[in-house]
Amino acid sequence: MRKIQVTRFLLAISFLFIGLQVMAQDTNAPSGESDAAKLAKETANPLAAMISVPFQFNFNFGLGEYNRTQTLINVMPAIPFRLNDKFNVLNRIILPVLIQPDVSEQSGSTFGLGSVNYSMFLTPADAGKIIWGIGPAFNIPTRTNNLLGSPEFGIGPTLIVLTMPGNWALGLTVNNVWSYTNNNLNALFSQVFVVYTFPSAWFVQMMPTITANWNAEKGQKWSFPLGANMGKVVIFGKQPVKFIGGGSYYVLKPDAGPTWQLFAQVVLLFPKRKK
Repeated sequence: MRKIQVTRFLLAISFLFIGLQVMAQDTNAPSGESDAAKLAKETANPLAAMISVPFQFNFNFGLGEYNRTQTLINVMPAIPFRLNDKFNVLNRIILPVLIQPDVSEQSGSTFGLGSVNYSMFLTPADAGKIIWGIGPAFNIPTRTNNLLGSPEFGIGPTLIVLTMPGNWALGLTVNNVWSYTNNNLNALFSQVFVVYTFPSAWFVQMMPTITANWNAEKGQKWSFPLGANMGKVVIFGKQPVKFIGGGSYYVLKPDAGPTWQLFAQVVLLFPKRKK
């Protein structure tokens, strides 16, 4: 059974990458493609001083004993502003919309809004070789059903640190939020990212998201998907758009967690216009 799931995962990734390549064919002139390549490299930095609005589609397969599928759509606007000559502030919001299956049954699911994650990063306006951002992270209990997120308000520290040698971007983001009225929420979110951007504005990346629910029982705390993504920045007229697609296989997960995931993302980019 495990071999069948791995084979399906690899086939799905192959078809997704082929579809992404067809979808993101760039018909711009060479100068436009150069602009796209610059944007692709710039957006490999999660602290870039650029407004962006990503729409992320996650399909998690194999939940529970009936192999149910969860659909998660994240709307994730990032809005930076200049605080002063030395520092920028980046506001990042993750607004999740879920179709959460009943993992104990063969049918039935819950649709609605999950809990919003909001992070604010203070980051140097003129970054050196090491780029960093620090600030608070919040879990805001906006879920429309208790199955779709924590009912607790949570707060904790968040950090991003990265370096961008040549065409590479290498870094880490991590936060942990707690509820302080009780101990019902204690959750870690971390992501390691390795991105390589080609002169054609294509890029490949590994960005495993590692999470932990510290309140879960032993052996049920960690989720760790491992996989790869690829994508391209395409300029449609004056509007740059970033396409990403890929997938992951869960090497660590709770018993009722997903086995593998397909991932696609469309990012609207709003770089500063040169005067």
